[in-house]
Order: sequence, then C-alpha cells, then structure tokens
Amino acid sequence: MAGAVDPLLGLLIEISDQGTGIPGDILPGIFGTYTGREKQEGDGVRGQIISRVSELGGGDIVLQSTTVPESASEPTTSIYDTLTDSTHRVERPDTPVGTILRLYFPQTADLISPQSIESRVPVSSNMNSH
Repeated sequence: MAGAVDPLLGLLIEISDQGTGIPGDILPGIFGTYTGREKQEGDGVRGQIISRVSELGGGDIVLQSTTVPESASEPTTSIYDTLTDSTHRVERPDTPVGTILRLYFPQTADLISPQSIESRVPVSSNMNSH
C-alpha cells in the first residue's frame, strides 16, 4: 500500500496485489453487491466500504486489473473508473498480473478537518449507547 498527500493536489491511496486479477466484466460491480467468479452472491462489504469512503470524501476510485483470459496467451488490463462509470481495456500491457486500487481525494485539507468529517458522517444513536 502506498499513499501520498499534497494539500494542493489532494490525497492518493494505492493498494495493489499480485493475485490472479479480476476479469474486466466484473469490475463495474465490485463496489455493489458482491458477485464472485462463480456468480455467487455475497455481502461485498469491502467494496461497499471503499465506495462509501470515496463518496464521503468527494473522491474517485480507479480499479485496474490485469488477467490472462483463458482464451488468450497475453495479459489484458481492464481499468474501471467510478467517476465516469466506464471500463476500458489495454491489450498486451506491461503490468504484472494482479489488481491495483487507487483512491484519489481532492482538497485534502477539507477532507481531514474534524468539522468536515462530522458533517459527512452522522453518528448513530445506537453507537452512543454502547
């Protein structure tokens, strides 16, 4: 995981792995209800948390995944951008197989101020009673 903060440019958080990658046709659904490789339903809570954090911070998520499809010998990289809700592919990429998640938040100073956080994250009365 890597991160960089520049108050003028914003905050960039990058998380990567070197797993098998995520097929491009699944990328747009990663941040909603979970659908696995076998089309099994699940809670998908990680994607929903990342999506909500991005939404609260006024950010953008770019998910890049490189796989080697069963019908091909060369890797294919699919890139999904939540801001434009679009996916595009790059054939024969120079990136290793795996997944890279990038979260970008502009206006870092506003994002991390306590007043800003309180205004965007309501405190549940149930949480206060524990």
